[in-house]
Amino acid sequence: MKVGDRQIQALALGLLMAACGNQTSSSHSSTGDANTSTIQGTPITDLKTRRPVTEEAKQYNQVDLNNLPGHQIFFQDEDAGRPAIGYNFYENGSWVSIIGTTGNFTVSDKTLVMIDQGGLEIPLTFKDNSISVADEVVRSAGGIVFNLTVKQITDAIDPADLAELFPQQHEEEDLPEEIDGYKVVSFGKLSAFKFKVPDDPITEPDAKALLDSNEIPEEVSSYDNLDVAIRGYMFPLRVKNGLVTEFLIYRTNTGVCCFGQPPRINEWVTVKMTNEGVKPPPDIAIYFFGKFKVGPVLENDYVVSIYAMDCEKIDASL
Repeated sequence: MKVGDRQIQALALGLLMAACGNQTSSSHSSTGDANTSTIQGTPITDLKTRRPVTEEAKQYNQVDLNNLPGHQIFFQDEDAGRPAIGYNFYENGSWVSIIGTTGNFTVSDKTLVMIDQGGLEIPLTFKDNSISVADEVVRSAGGIVFNLTVKQITDAIDPADLAELFPQQHEEEDLPEEIDGYKVVSFGKLSAFKFKVPDDPITEPDAKALLDSNEIPEEVSSYDNLDVAIRGYMFPLRVKNGLVTEFLIYRTNTGVCCFGQPPRINEWVTVKMTNEGVKPPPDIAIYFFGKFKVGPVLENDYVVSIYAMDCEKIDASL
């Protein structure tokens, strides 16, 4: 497989995944019973984890958009073949998903606008000002339109209980400072700021001005030219004789999707192996070791990344 020029950027931005968050809302859910029809029965089970989400959870056939706080909506992109993901909405205007992503939301007429941690606005347009099970929802992000299906409506999960459903978000708090002389760097720090990416080549004055307006925090830029270890998921770009020679490191598994929005540019690293390559690892988070570089990476004058690594080895056993 050979990838060149802007294809690296196209691959990265075309992947549908969830941007993992590292915090949850502190607001408790409300009951939100107005204008809903309750289905009597046993406590529901989370569609993704197949575990009870709360003993008091009820299912609903419908909820008004204006009464969204206090409810959890399960959306599914059936064309992508991924499981439904639940999004919990709270009175303070925040949302938290069952995979740990977070953000804020607003409602206007028939449109629910979800705003992720990176500031990306994701409009969801419904057929009227209510949400019903089996509704098809038009979702637009990054200029691409997708159709989602509402699979389930329940009470929102208390944020304290919700945190137990995605303990992996706390993994970065337990990372060692160093492994075999390599400084351990977390995606939590690498992605904790906004970076505006120009759509045009930086030979265009406006694109160059937009790129120059960014400021990478000193805490992150200090990693430049250091030997670091990063934990993440591999997405192969080039394979030779069965060995991966170039790849991307993603913060989260690209098999998990959150409304199809692409990862932010500070949530991946472009990588080249310094040796003949490595065998593709299992689809789990592993450590990558090598010389880290901080700063815009260009392909034909387009910004395709802001992090790069000359990788010396990987380790799936840690």
